[in-house]
This record gives sequence, C-alpha cells and structure tokens, in this order.
Amino acid sequence: MSRINIHSLLEKFGDHPSKFVASLEQLLESQPLADKAESFLIIGNDLLKREKFLLTLAVNKRGLTYFKELRKNTKIAECYNAIGIAHRHLGNMNEALVAYENTLIIQLKSSDKEGISQARNNLGVFYYHQGNYQKALSNYELALQIDKSINDEVSIGIGLMNIGMCYDMLGQFDLSINYHERALPIFKKLDRLKSITRCLISLGTTYYRMGAFEKSIGYQEQALQFSLQLESVVLEAKCYTNLSIVYTELT
Repeated sequence: MSRINIHSLLEKFGDHPSKFVASLEQLLESQPLADKAESFLIIGNDLLKREKFLLTLAVNKRGLTYFKELRKNTKIAECYNAIGIAHRHLGNMNEALVAYENTLIIQLKSSDKEGISQARNNLGVFYYHQGNYQKALSNYELALQIDKSINDEVSIGIGLMNIGMCYDMLGQFDLSINYHERALPIFKKLDRLKSITRCLISLGTTYYRMGAFEKSIGYQEQALQFSLQLESVVLEAKCYTNLSIVYTELT
C-alpha cells in the first residue's frame, strides 16, 4: 500500500465520508484492484481504532465492493466485521446484526477457526448489550470451545470472563464467580493488566449484586490499583464509581 496521510485526510474530510472515500479513490487509482481493496481494508480498520465510525462504514463498504469483485471471502468477512462494529457503536442495531451474521456465515464456510470465534464473540457482545444474555452466553460458549481447540490463551481468558458476565446478569452469581476466577490467573500469567483490571471490576460488581459488600470493595480496590498503574482514566473512574456505590450501601 502506498503511504497515505490519514491525519491529513481526516483534517480535510473527517466530517464528509463520501468526500473521504472519493479522495482515497483518487489517491489509489493507479493501484491494481487487489492492492486497492487491501488499502481500503487497512485504512478502514485504522479508522475503526480511531473510533471514526461513519468513516469506517464508508471506507469498509467500498472495500467490501472490491473484495466481492475479487471473490476474496476471508477479506469480505473482515469488512463485514468492521461494518458490524461501527454500526453497533452508532446504535444501528439491525444493520450491525446483519453484518455480524454475514461474517459468521462466511467464516463457517471457510472453516477459519479464529474467524468463527471472532464472529461468535461479536455476536455475543451484540446480544449482551441488547440484554439478551442467554443468546450472548450461547455465542460466547461456542467461541470458547474453538479458542480451547486452538489453544488461544488470551481469547480463552476473555471468553471465560464474558461468560462470567452473562451469568452475573442472569443472576447465577456462583457460576459468574467461578468463570471470573478461572479467567483471572490466565490474565495474570500473560501480564494482561487491562484484562486483569476489568476482571476484578466485574468480580467486584458480582459480589455487590450478591450483597457481599466487603468482598466487592476488596476487588474494586485491587482493580483501582491496576487502573492507576495503567494510567487509565476510564477504568479508574469506573472503580471510584463502583466503590462509591458500595460504600453508600454500608452507610
């Protein structure tokens, strides 16, 4: 891919997705179709990381068109996945679900285990945020089976935590704690500080919902120490908010 100054394009066309795409087309017009399609995918993923969701949609939809022409199913699935994530963040839930389901269909046909796991996890996230915890749980469990079969430790840890969060929302607190406690050593072994922090926050929340306030405080305070180490304002604020809620119950 030729070097493209994304920052410059964002300054000029950040609020105009169609103009952003047109500018990209002009910059990439001399590239072969396969290279152009790959460039759109790479730039679309970069925009997704920057949380430029409207631009992500525009760029990945164009990339999707090219990959369909090239019949590159794995790349088509990647485009649908990014489109689904962008739609979910924009609140376009029907469109997000269609994109996620298209991703899963393609990955199942290709037998790409990592791709199938990712698609199942994204469906799990979708249903979790929709409040359909049973469907979320089913997708997370299917993803976890795959992650275990390919020994993907990071994904196994995340899967265990996600399942634990579903059981928490379903009111099955003992199961929730069990899954979180299985995830935590994996994160510690891999030195995944952000995942450790999130897992501790989630455990603290489960104990709060059980009425075990002292244990909840203990986990939130542990999480707070990690959030300070990470210098994560978002996680730090979450810990302080949760501690405030618990202490209110004790007064």
